[in-house]
Amino acid sequence: SPSKESFWREYRFSNAEMLQSSQSQSLVCIAKRTRAAQSSYQANYQSYQSNALEDNSQNQPGMKESINSRETYKGRILSVTNVFRKNCFGQTLLHMAAKEGNTHMVRQILKVGAEVNIADNAGWTPLHEAVVHGFCEVSVDLIKTGALVNATAHNGVTPLHDAIRHGHMMIAEVLLKHGADPLLKDVDGKTAFSITTEPFLQKLMEENIPINKREELLGLNISQCFNACIGLLTLETTCLQ
Repeated sequence: SPSKESFWREYRFSNAEMLQSSQSQSLVCIAKRTRAAQSSYQANYQSYQSNALEDNSQNQPGMKESINSRETYKGRILSVTNVFRKNCFGQTLLHMAAKEGNTHMVRQILKVGAEVNIADNAGWTPLHEAVVHGFCEVSVDLIKTGALVNATAHNGVTPLHDAIRHGHMMIAEVLLKHGADPLLKDVDGKTAFSITTEPFLQKLMEENIPINKREELLGLNISQCFNACIGLLTLETTCLQ
């Protein structure tokens, strides 16, 4: 495919040929033809850039719309190049929009072709950001676009862990209804089921746990009951003393 250097070589060659054949012409005429050659080069190279980006966008997964949008976010035009660019924390524009709960911008960025499951340096996806900050509508939009509800960060935390820990019960319900696994463990060995104290969520988790993991859940319930009994016995012994 053509490159910027090839365009420059073509321009220099055509410019030198003009100078040799126009020695008898006035300097004004030469200048006009040189400017015309420059304009032709610029137009051709801009066309090349545009075609190259369009070809690249067709190869990117999830590309749905043209990149010619002039809408901006965080000082950047929403283009294929910019939506994949990361800051020093590994965050993309989609991470930032999700963290701010900017529903309109999340949808626009996704339309340009952003990768919905792209992770930052900590392994957090845009869905993690939306969930931990309590933005249910953004979370739903991301899930509908293909966000993985069981995506794990480097510390093993899933979006469901975040929803439970931060008390976002509505988002937790959405995640569970879309297949979130409440028995996935983080690096500390904790599951979303083990850290919740909400009876409603516990019941919802039990209903959405895969059949092949029901025995594991039964073991957790027995363990929780045993620990609770030990705690009560310890408390009673302390009071009697």
